Amino acid sequence: MNYIFYGFLVFAIGGYKFGVVDLGPLVNIAAYFLIYKGITVLDRENVYFKKAMTWIYVLMGINGLSFFVSFLNVFFIGLLIGLVTFVFDILVIYNVIKGIQTYSDRLTDKKLPARLFKNWLIKTVLMTIILIVVGIAFISVVKTISLEV
Repeated sequence: MNYIFYGFLVFAIGGYKFGVVDLGPLVNIAAYFLIYKGITVLDRENVYFKKAMTWIYVLMGINGLSFFVSFLNVFFIGLLIGLVTFVFDILVIYNVIKGIQTYSDRLTDKKLPARLFKNWLIKTVLMTIILIVVGIAFISVVKTISLEV
């Protein structure tokens, strides 16, 4: 379950662009891999997880293509790939959520979903706080360096 959380977290962080090269698709591929790993750890036979795995393969391929298209710097192709990726992302998220719901319905310990949700919530809040603190520290370091120069 942690792999899915970290996959969504990496996906939410987004991508980076260095000059012409867009590293966002590579970051997305890493996020999809983590989500795929989490799905396979939970339940390979879940119908929704099987659908999500199929879409994850497609998204990895599209993001690989998007990485190479970023070198061409063609706006229309990038926009088209972005729209297609958005639709498939929605399908993956829907199937992962429905798969987790189906998985939790089969559990014998009915308190486990509440504990898992609490665990996810705590991790999300902690990661948000850490990112805010790192962001503030980064901004203060940049301002300090710019004042010295």
